[in-house]
Amino acid sequence: MNKNKGAIYIATTTRAYLKTALTSALLLRELNPTLPIRMVVEKNIIQPFPFDQYGIEIVLVSALPEQAHGYYSREIKTQLNKYSEYDKTIYIDADVIPIKAIPSWIWEEVGDFKIALDFNDTVGKCNHISRQEREYTIQQYGEQAPQFNSGVILWKNNDKTDNLFNLWHNEWSRFNKHDQLALTRALGISENNMSVSILDKRYHCSLLETPYYLAINAQVYFVHCWRDVETGNFKRIASLLQPKIVQLIDMSMPD
Repeated sequence: MNKNKGAIYIATTTRAYLKTALTSALLLRELNPTLPIRMVVEKNIIQPFPFDQYGIEIVLVSALPEQAHGYYSREIKTQLNKYSEYDKTIYIDADVIPIKAIPSWIWEEVGDFKIALDFNDTVGKCNHISRQEREYTIQQYGEQAPQFNSGVILWKNNDKTDNLFNLWHNEWSRFNKHDQLALTRALGISENNMSVSILDKRYHCSLLETPYYLAINAQVYFVHCWRDVETGNFKRIASLLQPKIVQLIDMSMPD
């Protein structure tokens, strides 16, 4: 496999999320047979599975105390550059369903000083973040500052993006919870050195948005099933696309 480009996943906290991340990774493998895939997995949730057989490289990380689990994935996500050996990397959240093969030209979205992200909304409308962190961010950058979703991230490894990830992790460490506003602040600090390429919504489409794009015959590449792991919608949709993959994982990792 060509290591110039690769995908990376994170699986922490519960075995349900490991199964979810693996389902997404195997769907990605079906669509992109030669793309390197790496998965960062918390040691205490790893399960027997022939990862190597499907070209999935596993990186094990230490388990955290149970009370610290809630936001452990953000601890890793804000340091993703340390887990990637690729020249260009695409990060995919565990609950994102790949629908179509990654087109070759998407890798050109990132130049030497760019990171590609999906624009979500402004900081002032970011109501799922704690009031304390939102007010802290508004005080520095204003209500109209952009807030990006980090469910799909594309970047080129170099000193500039390494610096951005370091800033992101430092900003995340202020509150140790959600990562989006920490990313806004990190981008604000590094604005003279780093620019953002806006990913088309088709590369990070919510379940609510997907019918619209399909209705206009637009290609949808990734569908993000926010909060749908617990409800079972993620598994239901994955089963419609590739029932054999879901059955394989259920047999290998019974609940």
